[in-house]
Amino acid sequence: MGTSSQNAQEIKWLAILKASQALVSAAEQSQWNELPLHAKYRDKLIRDYFSKPLTVENALQVQDQIQQILALDEQVLGCARRQQEQNRTILKNMRSGSKAIKAYQS
Repeated sequence: MGTSSQNAQEIKWLAILKASQALVSAAEQSQWNELPLHAKYRDKLIRDYFSKPLTVENALQVQDQIQQILALDEQVLGCARRQQEQNRTILKNMRSGSKAIKAYQS
């Protein structure tokens, strides 16, 4: 692969990392409505990045890059799991409160 082609791929990869980090940031800030937009944009970048066939020379590098993306995605999933647990606790408390009110009204 030529140097200019390598530079173009590196720039594309940096854009993918930036988009992945935007996903993590949105999740950390509980901006759940923004996640689909960030994910769609990143998916487009990934499709573009892999639009050319892989060569044996860059296969190991691509493997490392995919591991980076998976690690960032795991951070997003961790944030989502924590939010889900918080929501579960809130709903449980609301149900308990509702039961107490109904018992009091009876």
